[in-house]
Amino acid sequence: MMCGGCLSLLYILFLLFNGEFAVCLPDSNPNQDASTPEQVSCLAGKPVRSIDSLYLGSEDQQNSLRLEFQLSEITSNLSSFELRTRDPEGVIFYGDIGEDNWFVLGVRQKKLEVQMSNSNGQMVLSKWGPEISDGKWKKLKTALDGCMRNWAWVKRHTEGLENAMETDENRRCFEKEEPGSFFPSQSYAIMRPNLFQAPKDQSWKLSIRVDFRFPEDGVLLALRSEENVTLFLVRLDWQKRVVSVTFFDKLTGSVMLPVDLCPSHWQFVDIQFSVNTLFIKTAETMSFWDIQPTDFQALQDKWTDPTSEIYIGGVPGSEGPHFSGCLKITLQAEAVDLDMAHYKHPYVRSHSCPVGI
Repeated sequence: MMCGGCLSLLYILFLLFNGEFAVCLPDSNPNQDASTPEQVSCLAGKPVRSIDSLYLGSEDQQNSLRLEFQLSEITSNLSSFELRTRDPEGVIFYGDIGEDNWFVLGVRQKKLEVQMSNSNGQMVLSKWGPEISDGKWKKLKTALDGCMRNWAWVKRHTEGLENAMETDENRRCFEKEEPGSFFPSQSYAIMRPNLFQAPKDQSWKLSIRVDFRFPEDGVLLALRSEENVTLFLVRLDWQKRVVSVTFFDKLTGSVMLPVDLCPSHWQFVDIQFSVNTLFIKTAETMSFWDIQPTDFQALQDKWTDPTSEIYIGGVPGSEGPHFSGCLKITLQAEAVDLDMAHYKHPYVRSHSCPVGI
């Protein structure tokens, strides 16, 4: 981001700490419970995208947003913007003016963090986050699932941001959002199953919970080995009102969803594999199926194998249609954080779901 005589837009805010800088949070009703989901009509259609709020979390690296200003043209030291996010960690922006002069504003453990460097040295103005100094390699993802609006960058024009929202719909935030992970059409994510382990003081079993709402049914979850063998696959069939679980291509268990199922409302399915039994439960019913102990042992072996993969939202090239909609997934009693995904489609949103689909 080095440019002779230029100042990157994002680094401006570092300089402005000696002037005036503000992060303005949207107004809220103090009497309103922010955790209470908004009621959505079953007839709700396509969610509305905002015309003036910029989505920050796209991981399409070929279309990174960048603005540059001439230092000599800056006549104001005032900048501000509004931020909305449920993402606990990520970078809001980075900027520099070359050499060792740089600035980062981000979120860590749901709090703002500032890191900067200049001729006087380096500084972290706030410090939160998980311990990473354990000598092990870790993959870090810096994209923040968040939205920005009402920005004013030192009274300079920011056509690049407006143009990005006009030319790419995915750069526009949804007007109303709630917690969850959003999967647009034909998207998916891949996790490593060995990240989710059962307590060591208990006999091994596999527990899965999937909460979902959707405009398009399809594959919710699948476990595949390094040899591309599908051990189990969970699929939603809207027409039949069922969730089915296929286990080693030997058994397909299915349970009914409510007859008055509304795609715009959250539904759930609980799944548990134990040494002799497959158990599936929805709000409508629950069922059990016998499974072979040898198949269960093979499932355990592959679940703990670091080369196995969990596909969320679909399996590319096979196994039926991709799911599109919102998901909340719990594996072995641990909520899945898609920021930890081995792969995630650039337009999957890890921490926010549009209201109204």
